[in-house]
Amino acid sequence: MTTQGVHTSHIATLAVSHYLCPPDMALTNFLDQASEAGFHSIGITVRALNELPIKQLRQELIARGLGVSSVNTAGYFFAPWQAGINQAELNLRLLDAAAELDAANGVNLIVGSSPDVPLTDARKLALEKSAELASEAKKRGTRLLLEPMHPLQARSKGCVNTLKQASDWLESIPDLCLNIDLFHSWWDPDLKAALTGKLGTVAIVQICDVVTDPMTNLPKRAPLGEGFVDWSELSGSALSAFPDIPIELEWFADQMTDRDTTTLMRSDAKQMQTLKGLGR
Repeated sequence: MTTQGVHTSHIATLAVSHYLCPPDMALTNFLDQASEAGFHSIGITVRALNELPIKQLRQELIARGLGVSSVNTAGYFFAPWQAGINQAELNLRLLDAAAELDAANGVNLIVGSSPDVPLTDARKLALEKSAELASEAKKRGTRLLLEPMHPLQARSKGCVNTLKQASDWLESIPDLCLNIDLFHSWWDPDLKAALTGKLGTVAIVQICDVVTDPMTNLPKRAPLGEGFVDWSELSGSALSAFPDIPIELEWFADQMTDRDTTTLMRSDAKQMQTLKGLGR
């Protein structure tokens, strides 16, 4: 892989997901906003890949000195029929995009699940599919970043739910690394151990705050400083063990429709700049 113009030899620490981009904001405008806020790299989404040809996207990143912290999201191995065929094609497209963007950090992996398949069987199948996709990623010079899902989503979005389960998968598939998303893993008793490298290599930490939705009594993502997650201390633990990994801000603009997402992103960036162990 080449690294000219894009931060891949030293992964930039402060990152922001393109999921923060409002539906009516152009990708290039979002890249400007992210750069001006002080972020070093971007979590690329399918929407971003659909908006600009890959070569132009690479040039837009280079022009702003931005790297790629992650490409999102491959996996979802349980999509039925034509949706499954489409997802398999998308998985390879995301791996190709990571290679073309010099996204050395990797492609996020959410394995999926099904309410119609026993969890034990789902995990066995997802492990097999993950190994196959990890091999394809390695051929392209990138890797997969396994993201455990909150247990509430074990039979819908992802059947890997604890950090210990994810660690076992890393032993089975050595080319996998961990993506620890605090929204899904804030509750996990092994969180601190995982962040400090005791459960395998951590490639990225995705952060947000978490609040309890008064309508559903379920957790939901929130901007930093508005909830109950000590994202700063947890991020600092990860940076102590893995100084070069990106800390990637991830919440969703379409869940913040009553708020100015650009203002929120700038506020979160300022808070992230105070992280202990921050590499610049």
